[in-house]
Amino acid sequence: MRDGGRKRPTLKELQEKQYLFPNSYLSGMLDDLLKNEIIELLAPKRPEEVGRTIDPKYCRYHQVISHPLEKCITLNERIMQLARDAKLILDLDDSVGTNHVFVEVEYPHLSRQQRSSKERVA
Repeated sequence: MRDGGRKRPTLKELQEKQYLFPNSYLSGMLDDLLKNEIIELLAPKRPEEVGRTIDPKYCRYHQVISHPLEKCITLNERIMQLARDAKLILDLDDSVGTNHVFVEVEYPHLSRQQRSSKERVA
């Protein structure tokens, strides 16, 4: 299938894709993006599965039992798109020595004073 002249990646290709951050960072990044209202959770396709977080295949982003959050291709791609669109800046400095990603968020629609209170997300 073609999308704008480009071949869409297969599921296998997406599963094997390497991102700029480890999958183990996704949970914290999702928390930060939700807290700062950068993204919203997707509408659940199976409402009966919402909140069944004890299941190892529960994805908090999709709110379904299908795959663990750490393997959520959609969230990985969403974060990368936000970075490409300069809506956030991924600071992946390994010299800190911790498993932490800083997400710097730009709020062009807010005043300078409002932006300064939301500028750095950890």
